[in-house]
Amino acid sequence: MKLIIENFPPITKRSEIDLSKKFTVFVGDNNAGKTYVSELIWGIYNAKEYLDDYLDNFYMSLVQGECLNLKYFNYVKSNMNKKKFTLEITDEIIDYISDIIYNFIDNQFMEYISNILEEDFVDKTFKIKVSKQDFKNIIFQHASPHSPLSIEKKINSLEIIVNIKEIKEKGEVKEFFTNILVSIIIENLIRGVFQNNLTFLPASRTFFAQFYKYIYTLEKDYKDKLIKNIKRGNINPQNINSFESSYTKPTEDIFNKIVFELDKVNKNKFLDEIEKIIEGKIDINIPENIGMSEFKYEMKNGEKLPLHLSSSMVNQLTLIYLYFKHWIKDENNFLIIDEPEINLHPKKVIELLELLLKFSSENSNKVLLTTHSPLMAEALINYILMFNLKENNEDIEKLLNENNLNMDSSIDLKREDIGIYYFNGDSIVEYESDEFGLHFGTFTKVKDEINKIKGLFIEKLDED
Repeated sequence: MKLIIENFPPITKRSEIDLSKKFTVFVGDNNAGKTYVSELIWGIYNAKEYLDDYLDNFYMSLVQGECLNLKYFNYVKSNMNKKKFTLEITDEIIDYISDIIYNFIDNQFMEYISNILEEDFVDKTFKIKVSKQDFKNIIFQHASPHSPLSIEKKINSLEIIVNIKEIKEKGEVKEFFTNILVSIIIENLIRGVFQNNLTFLPASRTFFAQFYKYIYTLEKDYKDKLIKNIKRGNINPQNINSFESSYTKPTEDIFNKIVFELDKVNKNKFLDEIEKIIEGKIDINIPENIGMSEFKYEMKNGEKLPLHLSSSMVNQLTLIYLYFKHWIKDENNFLIIDEPEINLHPKKVIELLELLLKFSSENSNKVLLTTHSPLMAEALINYILMFNLKENNEDIEKLLNENNLNMDSSIDLKREDIGIYYFNGDSIVEYESDEFGLHFGTFTKVKDEINKIKGLFIEKLDED
């Protein structure tokens, strides 16, 4: 799926981001729009309620035979007497669904996005275009004991398998079931485009686990007080701005997850990896019906420290720990992390990068990072080079061992799975790579300048 931004300040020039990539990195100066666009992406994928309402109306129009002037419809109709047949996701269907999604981003949807980002948008400022790769990633099954139809779409396939028990009737009945079948397929394909379970971890997350209950409680108390004053007539009830949060919806979502979504544990190898990085565990005490959770850092020796006495590294990674323990699903996860390198030692930056690369390589997962870290950029370049060597059938494990190098050769990604975008102030530019890797250009300008100054001063000292 491509996000095409036409005018989304500060991005004022047409720019494209390929959201079908497994691992995406945003780089660029401060105030260039990286976080802003990341939150926009969160909003698009989390518009499920709005999408449900939109699709309910659209589905009924499809069932009634509207909007179905497709070869698809005629092909299905001609095969309705068969017990089993296969439908291909054609370019025509992809263009048709792209048009549907474009119409989905209407004024009402922009109002929804405005509420997420606490900004006002008047015109459409972006659009979405889907591709064959998006449909390869979609999985769905539709079957019912009371229906003569069953449908199945497998991963990495552009084919839909249709089974029909028996439809003997002709004429209007047959046409009605044709409408139903095509409608179900199109609805599932549209929902599949937005199927990812997306979580956004903001750059300010370091203090969340320590202070979330105070923020959450104080805001609730504040709103309760406003409601009392409205009932007493002290405040105009039309002044709803007083009820708005002081942070964006993706951040509010994290507060809600901390409060309400810590009961289920998802045991997985990524949880083991994050425990290795923080050199311990996050102990969660959930009081039964009497209060909010308390977090402590449990060291390897079993000693537990309150988070305010723990290192900034532990506090920085606590939400990532909670994500891997409680919030991920079995597949189709999309994790966005704003500046993951904050407060981390260089060694920990690399370890976290490797964990996220592994995570993005499995179970249709995706990761998007924003970063100001030249170290993370350089490490990612090394992995891209490694992926290129793998494509050339190079024995990476042997190469690393012979040179005593520490990289994880098991990460199963390719260069085309990775997208790196530079935010230059008014547009977004995708970095291209060649056989020798990827060139970050202006991203390393400051680093190069520092090295130039250092070299000049050392040269002058040597002269003296």
